[in-house]
Amino acid sequence: DFTFKGSCESFVQGKGRTIAFASYLEKRHKVRTGYHLAHYLSSHDEPMAIHNLKGDMEAFRLCVALQMTSLGIPTIYYGEEVGREGSVWPVNRSDMPWGKRPVQPGKGIERDEALREYYRTLIAARRANPALTVGTFKRLSSDGDLLVFERSDAASGNAVVVAVNRGAADATATIPAPAAWQGANVKDAITGAAATLADGQLAVTVPARQARVYVAAAGG
Repeated sequence: DFTFKGSCESFVQGKGRTIAFASYLEKRHKVRTGYHLAHYLSSHDEPMAIHNLKGDMEAFRLCVALQMTSLGIPTIYYGEEVGREGSVWPVNRSDMPWGKRPVQPGKGIERDEALREYYRTLIAARRANPALTVGTFKRLSSDGDLLVFERSDAASGNAVVVAVNRGAADATATIPAPAAWQGANVKDAITGAAATLADGQLAVTVPARQARVYVAAAGG
């Protein structure tokens, strides 16, 4: 999917309306039967996302969260999961940063291990929740800079609510909780914090330039 990279970079930089990006994500679900999308943030043929975002790692993390919670097969270009930078060819094909690992070339090049752990957390959430791979898309809120959407898979009874705040201030919204959550304990998969549920409503609070991925907790 050659459209995802540019669309995500523009959205997290504050370009365009939030509702327009939500409509774009929804339209991605209209895939021909038997076909699959593979969406990426960086590749060997284009400047890497971190470069296009001018090194803004908060913005890049928002794109990672959107990549891992959107329809398709997330394709990670080597090294971007540890903060490798690269502009135009051939710099976008630089050595893999191996840090202290005894691997040449690339030994000693600094790695962002916190970013790698962020990837691992989101990948684990994706694997544990079928809704994030095969589920439908429903926009729940798109006011201001806060985008909230639901991914649901009827076959497995699984649902996830994703909230992304691209703005410079904290953002809140109150949205209907998915029916699949009835009787479940719900948490944010990124921070592990319990969600606030009351009378079938989810109170969403997202700090500036962060994302939340609300899931039914295991055993709850």
